[in-house]
Amino acid sequence: MHKLLSICLALSTLIFATDLNQIRTTNSIEATAGSFDIKPPKPIKEERNIRHNSSVIGSDVTEQTPIETKKRVDAESFQINEQKLNEAKQKEQQAHYAKKINYSKTLIEKNDGKQPWDGGNLISLDPNDQIATTHTRTASDLFFSEYAEGGSNRKYLEIYNGTGADVDMSGYAIGVCNNGHGQVDGVDYDPAIHPFYEVLTPMVGTALSGDVFVVSRTNAGDEILPEMDFDGGTGAGVPASFNGNDWVGLYKISSDGTETLLDVIGPDPTIASPGYDDFNVAGESAACQNNTLIRKSSVMGGNTDWTSSSGTDADNSEWTVHPQDYFDDLGMHTMVDPNAPYFSEGFEGEWPPAGWTLYTDDATAGWDGSIENWQQGPGP
Repeated sequence: MHKLLSICLALSTLIFATDLNQIRTTNSIEATAGSFDIKPPKPIKEERNIRHNSSVIGSDVTEQTPIETKKRVDAESFQINEQKLNEAKQKEQQAHYAKKINYSKTLIEKNDGKQPWDGGNLISLDPNDQIATTHTRTASDLFFSEYAEGGSNRKYLEIYNGTGADVDMSGYAIGVCNNGHGQVDGVDYDPAIHPFYEVLTPMVGTALSGDVFVVSRTNAGDEILPEMDFDGGTGAGVPASFNGNDWVGLYKISSDGTETLLDVIGPDPTIASPGYDDFNVAGESAACQNNTLIRKSSVMGGNTDWTSSSGTDADNSEWTVHPQDYFDDLGMHTMVDPNAPYFSEGFEGEWPPAGWTLYTDDATAGWDGSIENWQQGPGP
Protein backbone atom coordinates (compact mmCIF):
# COMPACT_ATOMS: atom_id res chain seq x y z
CA MET A 1 0.00 0.00 0.00
CA HIS A 2 2.73 2.36 0.88
CA LYS A 3 4.62 1.43 -2.25
CA LEU A 4 1.54 2.05 -4.39
CA LEU A 5 1.06 5.49 -2.81
CA SER A 6 4.69 6.35 -3.39
CA ILE A 7 4.45 5.34 -7.03
CA CYS A 8 1.35 7.55 -7.49
CA LEU A 9 3.05 10.55 -5.90
CA ALA A 10 6.10 10.09 -8.11
CA LEU A 11 3.99 9.95 -11.24
CA SER A 12 2.08 13.11 -10.17
CA THR A 13 5.30 14.97 -9.54
CA LEU A 14 6.69 13.94 -12.89
CA ILE A 15 3.53 15.08 -14.72
CA PHE A 16 3.49 18.42 -12.86
CA ALA A 17 7.15 19.05 -13.61
CA THR A 18 6.57 18.26 -17.27
CA ASP A 19 3.65 20.67 -17.43
CA LEU A 20 5.62 23.36 -15.62
CA ASN A 21 8.53 22.94 -18.01
CA GLN A 22 6.17 23.24 -20.96
CA ILE A 23 4.71 26.40 -19.49
CA ARG A 24 8.17 27.89 -19.00
CA THR A 25 9.23 26.87 -22.47
CA THR A 26 6.08 28.36 -23.98
CA ASN A 27 6.48 31.61 -22.05
CA SER A 28 10.12 31.79 -23.09
CA ILE A 29 9.24 31.26 -26.71
CA GLU A 30 6.44 33.83 -26.54
CA ALA A 31 8.68 36.32 -24.78
CA THR A 32 11.46 35.71 -27.28
CA ALA A 33 9.09 36.03 -30.17
CA GLY A 34 7.57 39.11 -28.59
CA SER A 35 10.92 40.88 -28.49
CA PHE A 36 11.10 40.60 -32.28
CA ASP A 37 7.43 41.30 -32.87
CA ILE A 38 7.85 45.09 -32.29
CA LYS A 39 7.01 46.98 -35.51
CA PRO A 40 9.98 48.83 -36.91
CA PRO A 41 9.62 52.68 -37.07
CA LYS A 42 8.33 54.21 -40.25
CA PRO A 43 11.08 55.55 -42.47
CA ILE A 44 11.44 59.31 -42.20
CA LYS A 45 10.42 60.94 -45.45
CA GLU A 46 11.74 64.22 -46.64
CA GLU A 47 8.99 66.82 -46.70
CA ARG A 48 8.17 68.34 -50.04
CA ASN A 49 6.68 71.70 -50.89
CA ILE A 50 4.49 69.99 -53.53
CA ARG A 51 3.46 66.47 -52.54
CA HIS A 52 0.98 65.58 -55.25
CA ASN A 53 3.21 66.07 -58.30
CA SER A 54 5.57 63.16 -57.70
CA SER A 55 5.19 59.59 -59.02
CA VAL A 56 6.36 56.66 -56.92
CA ILE A 57 7.23 53.22 -58.31
CA GLY A 58 7.55 50.69 -55.55
CA SER A 59 7.68 51.36 -51.83
CA ASP A 60 11.36 52.32 -51.69
CA VAL A 61 11.50 54.95 -54.46
CA THR A 62 12.46 58.45 -53.27
CA GLU A 63 9.90 61.16 -53.99
CA GLN A 64 11.09 63.66 -56.62
CA THR A 65 9.99 67.25 -57.38
CA PRO A 66 10.02 68.30 -61.05
CA ILE A 67 12.22 71.27 -62.01
CA GLU A 68 9.22 73.37 -63.15
CA THR A 69 7.53 72.79 -59.82
CA LYS A 70 10.66 73.88 -57.97
CA LYS A 71 10.77 77.07 -59.98
CA ARG A 72 7.15 77.77 -59.12
CA VAL A 73 7.80 77.02 -55.47
CA ASP A 74 10.79 79.38 -55.43
CA ALA A 75 8.71 82.14 -57.02
CA GLU A 76 5.91 81.65 -54.51
CA SER A 77 8.41 81.73 -51.64
CA PHE A 78 9.88 84.96 -53.02
CA GLN A 79 6.40 86.52 -53.26
CA ILE A 80 5.66 85.50 -49.69
CA ASN A 81 8.94 86.95 -48.46
CA GLU A 82 8.35 90.15 -50.41
CA GLN A 83 4.85 90.42 -48.98
CA LYS A 84 6.18 89.99 -45.44
CA LEU A 85 8.81 92.63 -46.13
CA ASN A 86 6.17 95.07 -47.38
CA GLU A 87 4.01 94.37 -44.34
CA ALA A 88 6.98 95.02 -42.06
CA LYS A 89 7.73 98.27 -43.87
CA GLN A 90 4.11 99.36 -43.58
CA LYS A 91 4.09 98.66 -39.83
CA GLU A 92 7.34 100.57 -39.48
CA GLN A 93 5.88 103.56 -41.33
CA GLN A 94 2.74 103.49 -39.20
CA ALA A 95 4.84 103.45 -36.04
CA HIS A 96 6.98 106.26 -37.46
CA TYR A 97 3.94 108.45 -38.17
CA ALA A 98 2.49 107.71 -34.73
CA LYS A 99 5.77 108.78 -33.18
CA LYS A 100 5.79 111.97 -35.26
CA ILE A 101 2.26 112.84 -34.23
CA ASN A 102 3.07 112.37 -30.55
CA TYR A 103 6.19 114.47 -31.00
CA SER A 104 4.14 117.14 -32.76
CA LYS A 105 1.61 117.26 -29.95
CA THR A 106 4.40 117.67 -27.43
CA LEU A 107 5.93 120.56 -29.38
CA ILE A 108 2.56 122.24 -29.77
CA GLU A 109 1.96 122.00 -26.02
CA LYS A 110 5.41 123.41 -25.28
CA ASN A 111 4.87 126.33 -27.63
CA ASP A 112 1.58 127.62 -26.26
CA GLY A 113 -0.56 125.77 -28.76
CA LYS A 114 1.28 126.96 -31.86
CA GLN A 115 2.47 124.67 -34.59
CA PRO A 116 6.25 124.19 -35.06
CA TRP A 117 7.52 124.96 -38.53
CA ASP A 118 10.65 124.62 -40.60
CA GLY A 119 9.83 124.26 -44.28
CA GLY A 120 7.07 124.10 -46.88
CA ASN A 121 3.61 125.62 -46.59
CA LEU A 122 1.05 125.61 -43.81
CA ILE A 123 -2.48 124.77 -44.97
CA SER A 124 -5.09 127.17 -43.72
CA LEU A 125 -7.29 125.89 -40.91
CA ASP A 126 -10.18 128.09 -42.01
CA PRO A 127 -12.92 125.85 -43.53
CA ASN A 128 -14.30 128.86 -45.44
CA ASP A 129 -11.10 129.26 -47.47
CA GLN A 130 -11.65 128.05 -51.04
CA ILE A 131 -7.94 128.34 -51.69
CA ALA A 132 -5.65 127.51 -48.78
CA THR A 133 -3.63 130.48 -47.64
CA THR A 134 0.00 129.79 -46.87
CA HIS A 135 2.55 131.09 -44.43
CA THR A 136 6.28 131.03 -44.97
CA ARG A 137 7.70 128.31 -42.79
CA THR A 138 11.34 128.54 -43.79
CA ALA A 139 14.03 130.99 -42.82
CA SER A 140 15.50 132.94 -45.69
CA ASP A 141 19.01 132.10 -44.49
CA LEU A 142 21.05 131.03 -41.48
CA PHE A 143 21.03 132.99 -38.23
CA PHE A 144 22.39 132.88 -34.69
CA SER A 145 20.18 130.78 -32.42
CA GLU A 146 22.35 130.75 -29.29
CA TYR A 147 25.30 132.59 -27.75
CA ALA A 148 27.15 131.50 -24.61
CA GLU A 149 29.74 133.50 -22.72
CA GLY A 150 30.46 130.98 -19.99
CA GLY A 151 33.11 130.66 -17.35
CA SER A 152 36.73 130.34 -18.47
CA ASN A 153 36.78 129.16 -22.12
CA ARG A 154 33.23 127.80 -22.20
CA LYS A 155 32.05 129.87 -25.15
CA TYR A 156 30.21 129.02 -28.34
CA LEU A 157 27.98 130.32 -31.12
CA GLU A 158 25.07 128.25 -32.36
CA ILE A 159 23.78 128.80 -35.91
CA TYR A 160 20.37 127.52 -36.95
CA ASN A 161 19.52 126.22 -40.40
CA GLY A 162 15.81 126.69 -40.98
CA THR A 163 16.08 127.01 -44.76
CA GLY A 164 14.60 123.60 -45.48
CA ALA A 165 17.77 122.25 -47.08
CA ASP A 166 21.28 121.26 -46.04
CA VAL A 167 23.77 124.12 -46.27
CA ASP A 168 27.45 124.00 -47.16
CA MET A 169 29.13 126.11 -44.49
CA SER A 170 32.13 126.91 -46.67
CA GLY A 171 30.01 129.77 -47.96
CA TYR A 172 29.70 131.34 -44.50
CA ALA A 173 32.05 133.04 -42.04
CA ILE A 174 32.13 134.52 -38.54
CA GLY A 175 33.42 138.06 -38.12
CA VAL A 176 34.62 139.37 -34.75
CA CYS A 177 35.65 142.77 -33.47
CA ASN A 178 37.27 142.57 -30.03
CA ASN A 179 36.64 145.77 -28.05
CA GLY A 180 37.13 148.91 -30.18
CA HIS A 181 37.94 148.57 -33.87
CA GLY A 182 41.62 149.03 -34.65
CA GLN A 183 43.14 150.56 -37.72
CA VAL A 184 42.69 148.94 -41.11
CA ASP A 185 45.87 148.89 -43.19
CA GLY A 186 47.26 151.80 -41.18
CA VAL A 187 44.08 153.84 -41.58
CA ASP A 188 41.62 154.62 -38.80
CA TYR A 189 38.51 152.53 -38.92
CA ASP A 190 35.66 154.02 -40.95
CA PRO A 191 32.42 152.00 -40.95
CA ALA A 192 31.46 153.60 -44.24
CA ILE A 193 34.32 151.88 -46.06
CA HIS A 194 35.60 149.18 -43.72
CA PRO A 195 33.91 145.96 -42.58
CA PHE A 196 32.68 145.72 -39.01
CA TYR A 197 34.95 142.80 -38.23
CA GLU A 198 38.66 142.82 -37.46
CA VAL A 199 39.02 139.09 -38.12
CA LEU A 200 36.84 137.03 -40.46
CA THR A 201 36.92 133.24 -40.07
CA PRO A 202 35.46 131.14 -42.91
CA MET A 203 33.82 127.91 -41.82
CA VAL A 204 33.68 124.38 -43.22
CA GLY A 205 31.22 121.56 -42.78
CA THR A 206 27.51 121.09 -43.37
CA ALA A 207 24.56 122.51 -41.48
CA LEU A 208 21.78 119.97 -41.83
CA SER A 209 18.25 121.11 -42.52
CA GLY A 210 16.41 121.84 -39.29
CA ASP A 211 19.58 121.39 -37.28
CA VAL A 212 22.12 123.67 -35.64
CA PHE A 213 25.79 124.24 -36.40
CA VAL A 214 27.89 124.91 -33.30
CA VAL A 215 31.08 126.96 -33.51
CA SER A 216 33.46 126.83 -30.55
CA ARG A 217 37.07 126.02 -29.61
CA THR A 218 39.00 122.92 -28.54
CA ASN A 219 39.38 124.09 -24.93
CA ALA A 220 35.68 124.88 -24.47
CA GLY A 221 35.06 122.02 -22.06
CA ASP A 222 33.28 118.70 -21.92
CA GLU A 223 29.81 120.27 -21.87
CA ILE A 224 30.33 121.92 -25.26
CA LEU A 225 32.79 119.84 -27.27
CA PRO A 226 30.39 116.94 -28.02
CA GLU A 227 28.12 119.43 -29.82
CA MET A 228 30.86 121.36 -31.62
CA ASP A 229 30.68 121.24 -35.42
CA PHE A 230 33.45 123.69 -36.22
CA ASP A 231 36.61 124.51 -34.27
CA GLY A 232 37.26 128.21 -34.77
CA GLY A 233 40.61 128.09 -32.99
CA THR A 234 41.94 130.11 -30.08
CA GLY A 235 43.36 133.59 -29.77
CA ALA A 236 42.11 137.11 -30.45
CA GLY A 237 39.57 137.55 -33.22
CA VAL A 238 38.50 133.90 -33.50
CA PRO A 239 34.75 133.15 -33.39
CA ALA A 240 34.69 132.17 -29.70
CA SER A 241 37.03 134.91 -28.44
CA PHE A 242 34.27 137.24 -27.17
CA ASN A 243 34.09 138.38 -23.53
CA GLY A 244 30.78 140.18 -23.36
CA ASN A 245 31.63 143.47 -25.08
CA ASP A 246 32.79 142.16 -28.47
CA TRP A 247 30.84 142.43 -31.70
CA VAL A 248 30.08 139.19 -33.57
CA GLY A 249 28.60 138.88 -37.06
CA LEU A 250 27.48 136.06 -39.34
CA TYR A 251 28.43 136.55 -42.99
CA LYS A 252 27.47 134.84 -46.21
CA ILE A 253 30.25 134.68 -48.78
CA SER A 254 29.21 134.44 -52.42
CA SER A 255 31.24 132.73 -55.13
CA ASP A 256 32.66 136.08 -56.26
CA GLY A 257 33.80 136.93 -52.72
CA THR A 258 30.97 139.33 -51.89
CA GLU A 259 30.28 139.42 -48.14
CA THR A 260 26.69 139.79 -46.94
CA LEU A 261 26.05 140.40 -43.24
CA LEU A 262 23.17 138.19 -42.08
CA ASP A 263 23.03 138.55 -38.31
CA VAL A 264 24.81 140.32 -35.44
CA ILE A 265 25.32 140.17 -31.70
CA GLY A 266 26.29 143.56 -30.28
CA PRO A 267 26.14 147.17 -31.43
CA ASP A 268 28.05 148.36 -34.49
CA PRO A 269 31.76 148.62 -33.72
CA THR A 270 33.45 151.99 -33.28
CA ILE A 271 37.00 153.07 -32.62
CA ALA A 272 36.21 153.49 -28.95
CA SER A 273 36.01 150.35 -26.87
CA PRO A 274 32.39 149.71 -25.87
CA GLY A 275 31.31 149.05 -22.31
CA TYR A 276 29.59 145.89 -21.16
CA ASP A 277 26.42 147.86 -20.58
CA ASP A 278 26.36 148.62 -24.30
CA PHE A 279 25.42 144.95 -24.76
CA ASN A 280 22.09 144.97 -22.94
CA VAL A 281 19.51 142.38 -23.92
CA ALA A 282 15.81 142.17 -23.03
CA GLY A 283 16.24 144.96 -20.49
CA GLU A 284 19.09 143.21 -18.69
CA SER A 285 22.33 145.17 -18.38
CA ALA A 286 25.57 143.64 -19.68
CA ALA A 287 23.61 140.56 -20.77
CA CYS A 288 26.27 139.37 -23.20
CA GLN A 289 28.74 138.86 -20.36
CA ASN A 290 28.53 135.76 -18.15
CA ASN A 291 25.23 134.69 -19.68
CA THR A 292 23.70 132.45 -22.32
CA LEU A 293 21.40 134.04 -24.90
CA ILE A 294 18.83 131.95 -26.75
CA ARG A 295 16.88 133.17 -29.78
CA LYS A 296 13.13 133.04 -29.35
CA SER A 297 11.35 130.38 -31.35
CA SER A 298 9.27 133.04 -33.13
CA VAL A 299 12.35 134.53 -34.83
CA MET A 300 12.61 133.36 -38.43
CA GLY A 301 15.86 134.97 -39.54
CA GLY A 302 18.84 137.13 -38.73
CA ASN A 303 18.71 140.79 -37.76
CA THR A 304 21.54 143.22 -38.41
CA ASP A 305 19.85 145.91 -36.31
CA TRP A 306 21.06 145.07 -32.81
CA THR A 307 18.82 147.66 -31.19
CA SER A 308 15.66 145.94 -32.42
CA SER A 309 17.12 142.48 -31.95
CA SER A 310 18.20 142.99 -28.33
CA GLY A 311 15.03 144.91 -27.43
CA THR A 312 14.30 146.86 -24.31
CA ASP A 313 12.43 144.22 -22.33
CA ALA A 314 11.64 140.52 -22.28
CA ASP A 315 8.60 140.97 -24.53
CA ASN A 316 10.09 142.88 -27.47
CA SER A 317 13.53 141.25 -27.44
CA GLU A 318 14.37 138.47 -29.88
CA TRP A 319 16.39 136.79 -27.14
CA THR A 320 15.91 135.21 -23.75
CA VAL A 321 18.68 135.60 -21.18
CA HIS A 322 19.85 132.62 -19.13
CA PRO A 323 22.48 132.34 -16.39
CA GLN A 324 26.13 131.67 -17.08
CA ASP A 325 27.00 128.10 -18.09
CA TYR A 326 23.42 127.29 -19.01
CA PHE A 327 23.87 124.74 -21.79
CA ASP A 328 20.62 122.77 -21.60
CA ASP A 329 19.47 123.89 -25.06
CA LEU A 330 22.85 123.55 -26.76
CA GLY A 331 22.61 121.52 -29.95
CA MET A 332 18.93 122.14 -30.72
CA HIS A 333 16.58 124.91 -31.71
CA THR A 334 12.86 125.23 -32.51
CA MET A 335 11.02 127.68 -34.73
CA VAL A 336 7.31 128.25 -34.27
CA ASP A 337 5.16 129.94 -36.89
CA PRO A 338 4.03 133.20 -35.21
CA ASN A 339 1.15 133.50 -37.71
CA ALA A 340 -0.22 130.01 -37.20
CA PRO A 341 -3.68 129.91 -35.59
CA TYR A 342 -4.01 128.62 -32.06
CA PHE A 343 -5.62 125.28 -31.39
CA SER A 344 -8.85 125.85 -29.52
CA GLU A 345 -10.28 123.87 -26.65
CA GLY A 346 -12.19 121.86 -29.23
CA PHE A 347 -8.99 120.08 -30.13
CA GLU A 348 -8.66 118.42 -26.77
CA GLY A 349 -9.36 114.70 -26.63
CA GLU A 350 -8.73 112.31 -29.47
CA TRP A 351 -5.98 113.02 -31.96
CA PRO A 352 -6.58 113.85 -34.77
CA PRO A 353 -9.83 115.75 -34.11
CA ALA A 354 -12.96 114.56 -35.86
CA GLY A 355 -13.40 115.95 -39.36
CA TRP A 356 -9.69 116.54 -39.96
CA THR A 357 -7.51 114.95 -42.60
CA LEU A 358 -3.89 113.91 -42.20
CA TYR A 359 -1.62 114.63 -45.14
CA THR A 360 1.51 112.48 -45.39
CA ASP A 361 2.57 112.94 -49.01
CA ASP A 362 5.73 114.82 -49.91
CA ALA A 363 3.82 117.81 -51.29
CA THR A 364 1.93 118.63 -48.12
CA ALA A 365 3.89 116.83 -45.41
CA GLY A 366 5.00 118.85 -42.42
CA TRP A 367 8.43 120.28 -41.67
CA ASP A 368 11.21 117.71 -42.19
CA GLY A 369 8.67 114.97 -41.55
CA SER A 370 8.35 115.70 -37.84
CA ILE A 371 4.82 117.13 -37.97
CA GLU A 372 1.96 116.80 -40.40
CA ASN A 373 -0.41 119.41 -41.77
CA TRP A 374 -4.08 119.31 -40.79
CA GLN A 375 -6.97 120.72 -42.80
CA GLN A 376 -10.54 121.28 -41.63
CA GLY A 377 -12.97 118.98 -43.37
CA PRO A 378 -16.62 119.60 -44.20
CA GLY A 379 -18.78 120.39 -41.21
CA PRO A 380 -21.63 118.18 -40.06
